[in-house]
Amino acid sequence: IHLKKEQILCSSFAAAAYLHKHGLKGKAYVVGEKGICDELDEHDIPHTEFSGHAVNDFTNDGELVRMEIDDEVRTVIVGFDRRFNYKKLAHAQRYAMDPRVTFIATNTDSSFPHSAGLLPGAGAFIKAIEECSGRSAIVVGKPNRFLIDCIENICPFNRERTLMVGDRLNTDIIFGSDAGVATLLVETGIHSASDAEQAEVKPNYLMENVAMIYHAVKALRPEACNA
Repeated sequence: IHLKKEQILCSSFAAAAYLHKHGLKGKAYVVGEKGICDELDEHDIPHTEFSGHAVNDFTNDGELVRMEIDDEVRTVIVGFDRRFNYKKLAHAQRYAMDPRVTFIATNTDSSFPHSAGLLPGAGAFIKAIEECSGRSAIVVGKPNRFLIDCIENICPFNRERTLMVGDRLNTDIIFGSDAGVATLLVETGIHSASDAEQAEVKPNYLMENVAMIYHAVKALRPEACNA
């Protein structure tokens, strides 16, 4: 597959695009990793560094009360963060409780598959901040339609010839269905065929893994696999 960098659009891109589209000013407090910061830089949006508050050095309640708050912060962006800790949670809570601050989530995946089993996803961190701040995040990635609109604006495509492939029924498949494209669930991640049978929004197709897509295309259009 021959692609350009600008044709690879992820939920971090959606977060930056949302701020840009709505003209939201000020600095973003990032609970996430380098990918979010890179996308914000691409849009010239000031932000805290992804490594900020990576060390949880709060040792007593007094330090929590005296924690430094940046008055320039007008957005909290939360995504997947392997350095998530109590210090980040406390700062994100404080910012999100400010009605002047926009609270954005890149995606709501509660977990992701690993060779060792399931591990916490971005949704787990978002839920923690929502719970303690009393606010609900604006989700800009899957299954929110905002991301598909961003994709269509940058890379126009024919929805009748588009296939959404994913391993989660509650994000990937709903995302594709709401966007009006065909959907394919692969069983190498979170959900299985039995889950799909019980789902309210069902995928159009089901395969054991993504490799089967290649074999299916090759059987129907061998010339496409030799290009």
